[in-house]
Amino acid sequence: RDLTIPAGSTLTIEPSVTATFVNTGTNLVINGKLVADGALGTEITLTSGGTWDGLYMNTTADITSVIDYCIIEKASYGIYLYKNLSVTNCTVRNNLNRGIYVYNCSPVINGCTIQNNTYENGIYVYFYDANVNGITITNNTITGNGDGTDNDGGIFMYALHDQWTGTSYTVSNATYPINISGNTISSNNRNGIYMYNYRSTGGGG
Repeated sequence: RDLTIPAGSTLTIEPSVTATFVNTGTNLVINGKLVADGALGTEITLTSGGTWDGLYMNTTADITSVIDYCIIEKASYGIYLYKNLSVTNCTVRNNLNRGIYVYNCSPVINGCTIQNNTYENGIYVYFYDANVNGITITNNTITGNGDGTDNDGGIFMYALHDQWTGTSYTVSNATYPINISGNTISSNNRNGIYMYNYRSTGGGG
């Protein structure tokens, strides 16, 4: 069963703590605030004896949540981001599908190592409307992700009903910038960075 932190409540995980999820499919669901503030040498580890489902930062998650110097591993999906939060200095590795799944929000992903996430992407980004202010993916090492099928690889970006300008996406007459810089993206299976847009009247590109 899931561990859920309700809105208005805070879960604090101390440095050097290892939390092991023993039940397959268990989620850590954050509707409130998460403070997972590790440090170099005292990282926080979220792991599993089998395959837990992942860390969910929901739309109600407190914007002041901290995910810093954490190791997220052995999940189905490492981190689901539904809120404009920062993930910094983390290692997201050995997850079954995606390392980090960004769903229609504007996070900062900086200084992370995202590696060996098996079946899909290191980072998967999905935008579908104008309620986002861009995304920042900087100074990360993204390697060994995907199994070589479909659109697997390092970073996959999917935007619905959009127009790509070369440096930004326009959706519903709102423009949001894409900052992908300073990353080392190598040895991913199939793609390094793949961007796809879809229009119901015009196909994809």
